[in-house]
Amino acid sequence: MKKLFIYIASVSLLFAGCRDATDILPVDSVAAEGALTTPEDIDLALSGAYAAYNPQLIIQFSSRFADDLRFGNANGGQGTVEHNQTINAGSGVVNNIYSSYYAVINRANRVLEAISVIDSSDLTPEQLDRLSQIEGQALALRALAHFDLLTVFAPGFADNDLGVPYIDFVVILELPGRDSVGDVFAGILSDLDAADALLEDSVNIFLNKDFIKALKARIALYRGDYTQAIGMADQLIATYPLATPEQYIAMYADADNTEVIFKASRTVADARAGGLFYFTGTGGAFFEMSFGLFDSLDPADVRYDVLLDDDVDGGTIDPVSDPPETLFIKKYPGRDGQFGLNDLKLYRVAEQYLIKAEAQARLGQLAEAALTIDALRDARFGSDQPAPNYSSVLEAITDILSERRKELAYEGHRFIDLRRTRDLTGLGIVRNDADCGGPTPCELLPSDFRFTLPIPQAEIDVNPNIEQNPGYDTN
Repeated sequence: MKKLFIYIASVSLLFAGCRDATDILPVDSVAAEGALTTPEDIDLALSGAYAAYNPQLIIQFSSRFADDLRFGNANGGQGTVEHNQTINAGSGVVNNIYSSYYAVINRANRVLEAISVIDSSDLTPEQLDRLSQIEGQALALRALAHFDLLTVFAPGFADNDLGVPYIDFVVILELPGRDSVGDVFAGILSDLDAADALLEDSVNIFLNKDFIKALKARIALYRGDYTQAIGMADQLIATYPLATPEQYIAMYADADNTEVIFKASRTVADARAGGLFYFTGTGGAFFEMSFGLFDSLDPADVRYDVLLDDDVDGGTIDPVSDPPETLFIKKYPGRDGQFGLNDLKLYRVAEQYLIKAEAQARLGQLAEAALTIDALRDARFGSDQPAPNYSSVLEAITDILSERRKELAYEGHRFIDLRRTRDLTGLGIVRNDADCGGPTPCELLPSDFRFTLPIPQAEIDVNPNIEQNPGYDTN
């Protein structure tokens, strides 16, 4: 199947924009009734659902809001709201995340609705099989979008916490309220189980059985089911080897898939998406690597080479200089002649090692957690490294968070990692002194309400059943 990667320039909010869905469908969407009458039509509609999935939004927000970036030498105001942590219910970044992910859910639901009403009596076995694969991917995509929404809009991951609206139908006139986190996760896991029963193995630019294991492992970790997290992670660790240093570098240039479970594919048609990460595309940077992250990197670690463009102005950064003048980011080096255009690696086996290590630590298996982390470090240094020696759960989690910061930098995890571990660590967001000052705050306390994004004000204005998150004034 040929995938369409058409980014949505403007998508209405879920309920504000879907009050009359037949009138305001996105340009590459079609209603199930009348239009989606063949497997080929439905296949195309699934491509539209994939096209709407834009994980770059949370990647950008997480990187800018937390402590892995600082303003670059060419910043003209880009990302100021996020980086200065002045988020409110009217912020564009909040609207974009909320509307984009519900657009994915809406399109997935249209695909599923079309499959439920299609006349299958005249279909060939091949067409029926294809419909099963489309249904499985639509279910998995709906689960993924709901999960991503929970990670930033739900105050916590406990069952009774306020979640987001779980939508498993095509919204037209309905005005649903927010479901509990427990109910949303029940819907997510039900979708994943149903998808797993339908899906066959596929390439890693499509949602597949291994993706389902990877998402279930992440969910189990976030929700405190540490035994299940280890079990799911172990299944993937047994299947996917860690990349060698050479493979690791090639992976971020889209030339190696050794440890990639699922990635969001990007083509030349999406070049503008890649360029929006941190760079102007003309040599300047909207954002550069923070000194906080830079100080944690070891030049002998391949992640240093992947994360940092240390060949600037004809010279090489001396990691002990005080300080280097520029810290350009190289994790998305570009391909096909397009600066910053790369597939987004969203689920990798390296994360499964980190999930396993954290789950082991939280179960008190400190020695086992140390060995799991050591295996990842050995791969990244390309040589045997001394294993850490954890004397407490807090020490282990703190070290694992540091490892996650280096391994998953600019992949959308940092903000979520800090918010979900702050109760244990007692830390919020703490920036290096060189990365803050003036209107840019140096610290966000762990108790701060801004660790949860607000529901967009535009959504609340049209849906009286939607409750705002604590701390955000809706007046």
